[in-house]
Order: sequence, then C-alpha cells, then structure tokens
Amino acid sequence: MDLIHYNHQYRSFVSVQYKRMSKEENGDKVTLGFRPTDKQFRKELLRMKAFAAKHQKLQSTDPNDYRLGGEAFYFKICGSIILQPESTRPLAGMHVPLSLMESLLQADSIKGPKGGMRITWDNVGRYIGNDLFVQLVQDGWIGTHLGQEAELSEIIQRSLEADHSAIIAVQHAELDETQDEPEVADHDELDYSI
Repeated sequence: MDLIHYNHQYRSFVSVQYKRMSKEENGDKVTLGFRPTDKQFRKELLRMKAFAAKHQKLQSTDPNDYRLGGEAFYFKICGSIILQPESTRPLAGMHVPLSLMESLLQADSIKGPKGGMRITWDNVGRYIGNDLFVQLVQDGWIGTHLGQEAELSEIIQRSLEADHSAIIAVQHAELDETQDEPEVADHDELDYSI
C-alpha cells in the first residue's frame, strides 16, 4: 500500500497502490503505458484479492456504512513522477478499482498483437479521475465497511513496523477550531517517499 486514506466520520479505509507508466516507442509514435506483469504487481494484486474475499460486506443497517460497490483497493496508474514540493495537487493519473483491474487483465483491449498486456490512457476505457476520487473518499462512498477497520489497522501497523514506506491521509469528521490541518501519523513513523 502506497497511500492509505482514512475517513473518521465513515470509519472507512481506502488503499491506493501506485503504478508508474513508462514510455514506449513504436516507430515514431511514443505512448505511456503500464505493463501489469511484474512479480511485485502480482503479489500486491493477490494480497488485495485475499483481503477483499475474506472481508465481504458485513450486514449493517447503519446508513453511514453504505458504499458504492464496496471497493477499498485501488491502483493509481500515473506517468513518471516529477517532484514538485510546493504542489498540493494530486498526481495526474487513473484510479482503477481492484475489480476493474481484474476485468482489464482478462480483456483483449489491453493486449497487444503479440499477446503482451499494457494499460494506456487509450485502452483502459473507464477510470476514476482525481477530483471524483477525492470526492468519493471524502464523502465515504468508497472504502472498507464498518467492522473491517480493525484488521486493516493491524496490517498498516505491521507495515510501518517493518519499515515499509506509506503515506496516510486522515480526514476527521470535524476539525477542532484550534487545529489547522487534519492529523497525520507522527512523521518519525513514516517515510514520505513513493
């Protein structure tokens, strides 16, 4: 997990795994694309699928537990990262829910003439852009359900204890008037690299 959003009001986690598109030349045409074939991608995909399978939606009558499709795991496919320390804008890219990624991996649309897979802006079809993604997270429309946050919290804690890099964004239901920004875990615990 590269980025984890937590929404206090809806007690919801959303996990984002970043994937970088690389340039490929075909004659005089250059395109950006991500090849979903490396071992690390497969490990991440299997880990997400295992959590999702184990934690099907719990029965709840709490309206705050309603989610659109129950997706908590997303891939963000973006171009090469150029460091802009002053920028507050998210990286341009495509948010692809886990279930859509699984469909893409079975689809002919991302396969080339020799059978290789490559996800590009042109062949992915639909994706969630930055503005919509932020709105869905902020309003609790996507993410884990009530009762699932305890196990995901443990996974995050184990990841931090193992010195894995992570960025955690926390949204409080209401900010204290004396507090200018939402809390983020102590900076000594996190490595802010992606």
